[in-house]
This record gives sequence, C-alpha cells and structure tokens, in this order.
Amino acid sequence: MTLLPHFIDIEASSLSDRSYPIEVGICYPNYSTTFDLIDPSGVFRWTDWSTTAESVHGISRQTLHDQGKPPAFVARSLSKMNDILFVSDNPDFDNHWINELFEACGSTPDFRIVGIPEAMQQLMGRTISNDDLRTAQKSVIKLFGQPPHRAAADALWMRRLWDALTGENSHPYKHYCWRCKKPVHLLTDDEFEKFNPIVNNRGPFSTRLLNCAFGLGDLTEPIQDSQDMYLRLIGEPLPPEDYYNMRHHYLSYWGGACHVCGQLLRTPDANFCAQCGAQPQDGD
Repeated sequence: MTLLPHFIDIEASSLSDRSYPIEVGICYPNYSTTFDLIDPSGVFRWTDWSTTAESVHGISRQTLHDQGKPPAFVARSLSKMNDILFVSDNPDFDNHWINELFEACGSTPDFRIVGIPEAMQQLMGRTISNDDLRTAQKSVIKLFGQPPHRAAADALWMRRLWDALTGENSHPYKHYCWRCKKPVHLLTDDEFEKFNPIVNNRGPFSTRLLNCAFGLGDLTEPIQDSQDMYLRLIGEPLPPEDYYNMRHHYLSYWGGACHVCGQLLRTPDANFCAQCGAQPQDGD
C-alpha cells in the first residue's frame, strides 16, 4: 500500500437509497486529478434522479448520456488501483456508491474507502478531533473557497485539507504544474516581487554564461541567492531543476481553478480548461 493516500469523491444522482454514482474523481498525491462521468443508461435500475442534486453538481442526464463512460469501464479503472488507500470526507456515502457501481457490473470492489480521521491514524498514527477538522476546513475555505461539488475538484480540496491537518506544506499554494509534470509551490505576487529581481538583476542566462566564460562572473552566485530567498519565502529548498522555471511558478501567471477538475487554468484569460475541456464559470 502506498504511503500517501489518494483522495476520492463521488457525485451521485441523489442522496436516496436508490441513488447511483454519476461521477468519480480522484486526486493523486502529486495534486493531479482525473475524473470519469458515468453513463447510467445501460443499468436498468438506475432511474433515480434528483433535480435538487443536479442544481448542486450541475451535471445533467443528457451530459451523462453524451459524455459518460460505461459503468464497467469505470469499475475496471478503479480495480487497477487496488493497492491504494482511498480517502474521502464522506466514506459512508462513497462506499455505498462504489458498491452500487461494482454491483451493477456483477462484481465487488477489492478496496475500501476510509475517512480522513481513519487514514490519519492508519498512516501517521495521529488522532484528530472534530475541532482539528473544523479548524483545518476553515483554513482551506479561506484560501481556496468551498468545494465546488464536482468529483475531481472536491478530491483536490480534500488533498488540501489533508495538508492543513498534517502541516505537510508550510506554503499553502502547491499545485500540479503541467509544464514541469510535478507539484510545485506557486508564489504570491508579493513573494514573486521579492524573488524575481534576484533572477532578473543578473541578466539573461546566456549573458551570465558568456561572462563566466571570460572570468567575469560566477554562474552559481545568482542561483545560490535565489535558493536563499526561496527558502525564506517557502520554507523548503528550491529544487535545482526549478531555478529557470520560476518565471511561471507564480499565481498571477495562471488562471483560476477549474470548477470541474480543480486544476488551474493555464492563463488568466483562458476560455477553456486545457486539462478537462470545461469552460470557466464566473468564479473560476
């Protein structure tokens, strides 16, 4: 079993006993996300539908028919991750919907979804109280807003809640960078103003390289200065491979978070999410 949990969220047709899953979203330890819509048309008993629930998650029946995948496909994808610890903020409901998904495919899941307190105890030997959980939730809401009620974005929100509970990141703005293919800390505007002049005041890299060739400079000097500033700002060492990527490692370079997959839009003016194809809402 992996050390870091994977966070899972499920949107459903309603909250009734006859409800069924319509979207499964996963957030991986590196803050990347995936999701699958589920087409219910092939399961005879999946007729339950709540317009109230639809108004919350915003997924229509027509969208499921047009874009959803067969339940068996989604169940097979989850079965390939049977050595993963899945964590949810509502394991009772999510286990019910996972069981319903697999039962509709004539099988049973070989994994169980656990809640955040159980995962914290299992992985870290820590007991968290309801007060701890509420305090962490408030801090995440203050920084990132309420969960948007889409499976992948909500799973990422839970990842941030885990960070708040564990204190894993001293700097809260950690995101998956599609350019670097890994999670990175994104600087705020104030932090970037402090960091950027250290790089820019040394001139372009090609100029510094030429100066070094003629003995007129030390190529490692600006890198060391940048590492020192990064450590003061973030509380972690600057990975050497990130030095020349820092010009896109600040929040204003990106757009807001996509309400569907939770990933940042690739520019502030993006008219669609390159990760999942969704069009931004007013709040994105």
